[in-house]
Amino acid sequence: MLNPVYEWRFYISGGLKSIWRFTNMFPRFENTITLDEGNTPLLEPTRVFKNMNVYFKDEG
Repeated sequence: MLNPVYEWRFYISGGLKSIWRFTNMFPRFENTITLDEGNTPLLEPTRVFKNMNVYFKDEG
């Protein structure tokens, strides 16, 4: 299984937001996931992104 590459981005929009920029080379596409400040990325895919095989990076 190919692991996606993550880049850490910061945006100021109604307070500091955490942006996980998702890039998967195969197939090739990008998707930006916004997390509210204080939320922890999950190892399991969320219900919304489960069919897209999107996994959040583990900070631990």
